[in-house]
Amino acid sequence: MHARPFGSAFAGCFIVFCLASANATTITDMISFDISGFVATNTPAPPPPQSTVTGSVTITFDPLQTTSTPITPVDAVNLTIAGHTYSISEVNFQYSPFQNALVIGAGPAGNPNNIVFGDNNFQLAFKPVSPLLTFDLFEYAASGISSTAYISSNLPDATIAVSQVPEPGSLVLLGTALAGFGVIRRRRKGGCKRQGLMH
Repeated sequence: MHARPFGSAFAGCFIVFCLASANATTITDMISFDISGFVATNTPAPPPPQSTVTGSVTITFDPLQTTSTPITPVDAVNLTIAGHTYSISEVNFQYSPFQNALVIGAGPAGNPNNIVFGDNNFQLAFKPVSPLLTFDLFEYAASGISSTAYISSNLPDATIAVSQVPEPGSLVLLGTALAGFGVIRRRRKGGCKRQGLMH
């Protein structure tokens, strides 16, 4: 008899937390990409040191904000270009609602908007951001090639996949809910057994 009020209260709390989570505007996206078709920005130049760039970057941002975010670190990166594996400390991103653009990159002084010849850096740009990320360009420079960078801006040469990453709080909430429902079920079974013994 005591299980029912507990279950109702728990279900009510669960719904409230779910609604609060659903109304949050901050999202975490993992952006996976496979991009080819690179050409030199200056000629003459050596051929691209890497003809296809494959990797992923995870970012957290608010797509409904009204002001540009400052330069923000990414959550995770899995990317190697021309023998250089980028670390999370090298890669940042910036979202501008005014330009409706999202830029992810590793540039001088951590600026994702700049490319410097002769050094390892890159820029991945999307436009528009909402409702879907649309590939704009991927440009990279490599250490030892001081004359040019390499750019791909042809949509057929780019495969982009965006998947939303559940927030840690949502995962904890889901686990708590499942555990709570398990407790309710056990209490109800126990109550039924006790009632059977009384009869």
